[in-house]
Amino acid sequence: MIRILRRLLLVGAPLALLALAACQQEEGKTCQTTSDCKDELVCCFDGTSSSSTLGTCLLESECTQDASP
Repeated sequence: MIRILRRLLLVGAPLALLALAACQQEEGKTCQTTSDCKDELVCCFDGTSSSSTLGTCLLESECTQDASP
């Protein structure tokens, strides 16, 4: 039984990480770079905090500041 659980963890954990890494944020969700957002969106930063590393996924036409670094 322990072997089966160990194999499931060895195979399942990397697959779960890949699935999570492939997820892209929808409009209005937080991001760090444009690659975090769905294709038609950019990661937009509000510019109010120089230390903030989080932006928001928005359409490029709605982004008033520079897109992702």
